[in-house]
Amino acid sequence: MPQIDVQDINHLGIIAGIIDEIGIVEIIDRELGTHPQEKVSAGQVVKAMILNCMGFITSPLYLFSEFFVGKATEHLIGLGVKAEYLNESRLGRVMDQLIEYGVTLIFVKISHKMSKRFGVSTKRSHLDGTSISVHGKYLTTEEGEENLVEDDSVEPVAITITQGYSRDHRPDLKQFTVHLITSEEEGIPLFMNVGDGNKTDQSAFPEVIKAFQAEWEGEQPELYVMDAAFYSEANLKEFGNSIQWISRVPATIKAAQELIQGLLPEQFSVQNDHKGYRFCTVCSTYADINQQWVVVESQQRMEADLKTLSKQVEKVLKEKEKTLKNLINKSFACEADALVAITEFEKTLNYHSLRKHLRIDSSKISKHFADQS
Repeated sequence: MPQIDVQDINHLGIIAGIIDEIGIVEIIDRELGTHPQEKVSAGQVVKAMILNCMGFITSPLYLFSEFFVGKATEHLIGLGVKAEYLNESRLGRVMDQLIEYGVTLIFVKISHKMSKRFGVSTKRSHLDGTSISVHGKYLTTEEGEENLVEDDSVEPVAITITQGYSRDHRPDLKQFTVHLITSEEEGIPLFMNVGDGNKTDQSAFPEVIKAFQAEWEGEQPELYVMDAAFYSEANLKEFGNSIQWISRVPATIKAAQELIQGLLPEQFSVQNDHKGYRFCTVCSTYADINQQWVVVESQQRMEADLKTLSKQVEKVLKEKEKTLKNLINKSFACEADALVAITEFEKTLNYHSLRKHLRIDSSKISKHFADQS
C-alpha cells in the first residue's frame, strides 16, 4: 500500500503567499547575497521566522526547527527546504547579516516594494513612537557597562536598554523605543527605527523624518501627521517650511493658553458633518513659522469634564470642611494668631470661597477664641 504523508499548512499558507507576492525573500537575498553551498537562503530564513511568529508559537531559538516538523515546509518556504535546515546556527548567522546590513534599511526596501505592489499611498503619512518593556538584567553605562558610541568602524552600535517614559505604565522595567511612519488610511508601516529606552519622541521625530527622506526611494510624503511631541520651537525651526505637517499644539505653550482663555463663544462655528463639535481657526507665527491653529470644542468632552470636575470639587469640599472644623476647635493664644491661621487656610482653597461657599468667616474664629477665653 502507498504510504501517505500528511502535512499541515493551516493559516500559514495565506501568510506565505503574501510574503511571496511582496517579494521579501528575493529582496533579502539580493541585498544580503547568496552562496551556492547554502541549503536555505537568508531570505528563506526570514520567511521562516515570519511564519513562526504568525504561528503564535513562542519558544527558545534552539527549538525553532521543531515548529516546522509536520508542516509542509517545502511548500511554505521553498523547494528542498527541510525543517532541520532552520537551526539556531543558521538563524543566528542571518540575524548577524541583517544587523550588519541595517535592519531599518532592509525594512524600508521591503515596505517600498510592498507599497508599489499593493498601491499603498504615502502622500499623507503618520509618525508616532512607543516603548517596549523587557524583563531580565540589562546592564547600562551607569551600572558599569562601557558605552558604545558611533565611530568610523563598520561595527553596528547597540541601543541602550534602560528606564524611560513607559507607555505601558511599567516604569520599573527597562525598555527600548520604536518609532514608525505609517501610511494614512491603511496604517501600514513604511519606516521603522529602534532607539534607546530613554529616547524621547521630541528628539526622535526629526531624526526619523530625515532618515526616512534619505532612504525612501519612492514618492516623498506631502504631509506628516504627528502628535504634540513634534511641536517644539527647536523642531519647527529645524524644518522650517521644508515639510508640511499637522500636529497638536501642547497646552503648556503660553501662546496656546492665552488663546484658549481669550476666545469668545461667538468665535466658534459649527460644521454639519461634525456634530457635537465647534471650531475656531486662527493664524499664528509661533517659532517664526506661519501656521493655522484650529481650536476644537467638544460638547461631549465638556460635559464629561464638568462631571469629573464636580466630583473633584465635592471631594475637596469635604476635605476642606473637615480641616476647617479642626481649625475651629483649635485654641489660639490670641485673636491675631487665629486670623493668621484662617488666612493661611483660605490660601489653600482652589475651588471655594471661604465666606460664600463654606458660609464661615474669620469672625467665627474670633468668637470661638473669645468663648475659649
